[in-house]
Amino acid sequence: MRIDSKILLGFGALLVAAVLGLTIWGLPFATRAAPSAVHLSVDSHGQITADGRPMSEAQLRRELQRLRLRPEVELHFTPSPDAPYKSVDQVVTAMKRSGTTKIGFVGNKMYVTDDPGGNAVTAAH
Repeated sequence: MRIDSKILLGFGALLVAAVLGLTIWGLPFATRAAPSAVHLSVDSHGQITADGRPMSEAQLRRELQRLRLRPEVELHFTPSPDAPYKSVDQVVTAMKRSGTTKIGFVGNKMYVTDDPGGNAVTAAH
């Protein structure tokens, strides 16, 4: 049985389109699952990152405006314990001004301890 090389090339192109999530002839050949959460952080030097990509405050604002169009996406914010207050405030302000409603602060439990009476107490650092 002989297979035409044009068919193999066509099949190869469709396979590549499916893997890359491309649209050919107006038809999506694969859909990539969009991220359900974007992870924002600020390190000890004040560097802002979104999903591990460093960005400036202006880039963060643009990214948040873009994400506002996708209300299913959650923002997970994890500032470093020794991040500069000003940088953390800039990110929180940008999130608030963007109108994003699904915001989670990740890692807050590291700052809380329980006293013997069962009450949560802020840990001193």
